[in-house]
Amino acid sequence: MLDSILKGLASETSQDLVSKIGVPTEKLDDLFKVTGEVAQDEIKNQVSKGGLDTVMNLFSNGANNSFADGLQNNLVNNLVSSFISKLGLSKELSNKAATFIVPTLIGLITKENEKTPSSDASPLTNIFSLGDKGGGLGNMVKGFFN
Repeated sequence: MLDSILKGLASETSQDLVSKIGVPTEKLDDLFKVTGEVAQDEIKNQVSKGGLDTVMNLFSNGANNSFADGLQNNLVNNLVSSFISKLGLSKELSNKAATFIVPTLIGLITKENEKTPSSDASPLTNIFSLGDKGGGLGNMVKGFFN
């Protein structure tokens, strides 16, 4: 499911990433691949530390609490580092690209998550593969609301 969200992200942001931010066209596919990898890792890490409530807050229409703001900042910072190390983009370009796409990514995931009641983590478990393949994270997610 994350793949379809990344396709939506690419559709919504590619033109502006090239024309307004200055990302080379030939780097776009890798940029979105890295974005998915970083988002996946960051969310799984947060949930594994007992931060499902933070993830749920970040991907809701409600105001972010300080923990969700921190998660969003970590996502941006890790993207910047990965764009530099994996794509060879400059720090300035990486920062512009990450701060440009993260709000759209959060918005797309929130749109999917808001299709269910606010206490239902199932869209996020599907998007980020937090089920049985997630090393027991699925049980943590299920147990959180039981």
